[in-house]
Amino acid sequence: MRTVAAALCSLVAAWGAPAAGAPAAGAADAAPTAERPPEDGPPDSDAADRDAANPDPGDRAPADPDPADAVVVEDTGGTSVAPSARRWDAAALARAPGRSADELLRLVPGLHASAHGGRGKGFQYFMRGHDALHGGDLAVRLEGVPLNEPSNVHGHGYLDLHFIPEPLLAGMAAAPGASRAEVGDFAVAGSVDLTLGAATPGPGARARGGTDRSGGLSLWAGQPGGAGFAAAEIDAGQGVGEARSWRLARAGAGGARPLPGGGALRGWALAGAQRFESPGTLREDDVLSGRMAWTEAYPGSGGGEGLRALGALSAEGRRGSATGGAQLWGGLRRLRLDQNFTGYLRAPLRGDGTRQTHAATSLGVRTMGGAQLGPRARVEGGTDARFDQIHQATQGLGAGGAVWGAPLERAGQVLDGAVYAQGRWAPAPPLLLRPGLRAEGLALQAEPDALDPDGAAQTAGALLPKLEVAAWPDRPVSAGLAAGRGLRSPALEGLGIGDRATIALVDTGELGLRWRPGPG
Repeated sequence: MRTVAAALCSLVAAWGAPAAGAPAAGAADAAPTAERPPEDGPPDSDAADRDAANPDPGDRAPADPDPADAVVVEDTGGTSVAPSARRWDAAALARAPGRSADELLRLVPGLHASAHGGRGKGFQYFMRGHDALHGGDLAVRLEGVPLNEPSNVHGHGYLDLHFIPEPLLAGMAAAPGASRAEVGDFAVAGSVDLTLGAATPGPGARARGGTDRSGGLSLWAGQPGGAGFAAAEIDAGQGVGEARSWRLARAGAGGARPLPGGGALRGWALAGAQRFESPGTLREDDVLSGRMAWTEAYPGSGGGEGLRALGALSAEGRRGSATGGAQLWGGLRRLRLDQNFTGYLRAPLRGDGTRQTHAATSLGVRTMGGAQLGPRARVEGGTDARFDQIHQATQGLGAGGAVWGAPLERAGQVLDGAVYAQGRWAPAPPLLLRPGLRAEGLALQAEPDALDPDGAAQTAGALLPKLEVAAWPDRPVSAGLAAGRGLRSPALEGLGIGDRATIALVDTGELGLRWRPGPG
């Protein structure tokens, strides 16, 4: 174990070491990171919001003639000022109970996560009255890369975070509703940004076990300041009851290198695989009569396996108060899900089981930038584009595990592009305004299949206005408002007749007071 950890540390050190004549590794984190939450600071930190209204005097832009009670706006990396927006650093995440990124999302106020399909399947999310299913109304990004899977066979916007090694989660930021212009598809009930880094610097190892007959091992290595990091994990268990076993393995590595002029080049790659069982449901009369205990399962109740790999390369820079950056990312996804929720109701001989398979390849590019417009205003903006090549199928599944019948297949492509702009403006004490606008367009192409011999091609688009207002953001008690229009894109398998796709537009709003006890 010690040898493996040392090897991980050597690999990270080789990547994180600065080039000759370059700044020290810690300088990489000093470069602008337009979308990433901070990797230090107090738990649930709102320092970025308060700094926007009351920055350190040494970093202030030139003051107005009358600086009394002035609210000075600076680069905060897209920080939301909604009343219930929250941020967590690595220390806060390490103290939270949870064995995966999915479970850590339970820290988000108003969010409930349920693992009804067994450990290894994507969670189901409920947030502030929204049944977000498996992620359809909750947008989650990793270092700015969208993690929701459009047109997934099991659910549009399917969200499975099991491929992220838990030791590499260095920060999380959450915002309610649809008030952030930098986040697009699926940001209806809310949005979450995850940050990668060395949550615990240095080589380390941790073994764990649980009363659910589970065990796991984590190995990690990293450098202070997040210049380089790597981790590998295995997790396995039998669960409490029948047909609840799982096997997970995941690994990742990344790092940052300083660029001339104070910029930074950052890259990372993650991969994970899982295999799991799902107990399905039981008939009520079987449980009440004592024929079956609630911990038992019918034969062929379900399960699945998955594989996901994701990586990104980004470059960021600064010139004066202006910041800019670009990111290129790509991903590979494979998924198989077996399920049976109705026993032998529809097919008395074979059973009602189904097998869903999904394969996708994704590519994306992002640009982002911002500029200071005096001490009281800043403008930020960027572009997002992603392309997904998708193939999925659903087929009957017998109790013995054999598929039957002709599969229902759909293959096609999805293109999503957007441009956005948002500002941060302090017109007068104590107000801080964050208006924004996002324009999003989609194009979907379904290839010919048995249900639609001619195929289908449709487009859709929408303008999404946003607004956040904060009063006294640097005080222990503050007030705020957040409102915006959110978008849920159409699914590939739901394309209909005509050349215009149906999209879901949702208007959200929040008004509230916030109290921060303690100093600062």
